[in-house]
Amino acid sequence: MQKTIKEDMGWCRQDGSFEIPQCVHRDEYFGLEFKLDNGQDKKMVSKDGKVHTGTVSVRQLDADGNTDPENEWEAVCKDGSNNFAAGAICRSLGFKQGEHIELSKKLKQATESKTTDGKTTDGSAKLNWGWTNFACDFDDTLPQSRHCRATRYEEARKQMGLKALCFGLM
Repeated sequence: MQKTIKEDMGWCRQDGSFEIPQCVHRDEYFGLEFKLDNGQDKKMVSKDGKVHTGTVSVRQLDADGNTDPENEWEAVCKDGSNNFAAGAICRSLGFKQGEHIELSKKLKQATESKTTDGKTTDGSAKLNWGWTNFACDFDDTLPQSRHCRATRYEEARKQMGLKALCFGLM
């Protein structure tokens, strides 16, 4: 079952819209696990050691909460995202709210820096792009709500990738 922020309970909003848990067949279920990479910036970690700011990574889980070796951590592209989606990600990590932010210079450098072996400077593997256009309609959802949507990065490239028609050879 795809749960809501109230676990297996639904509720109605004042505008008449509603949020309910969704029943999904076990073979079709997949969960999403998110994490934030703070680039080793201590300012982005709370006193209890929890990272509260960073670039978003995600991986898919099966119905038992296990990862498939083929479903490694992937980067989430900010294109098409909104604050409601950031809030949904943050709620899945145990926070009450969240918002979309621009990368700080330090975080951007940590994210982009890599060595010649394809790993980042902290030794972790460089992430592939996995998802883009992640947006939600309300600020009280979890990422797998029917009010949130995202596109696999490869699908987005096929649908929206830059196309050009060249003519007039020189």
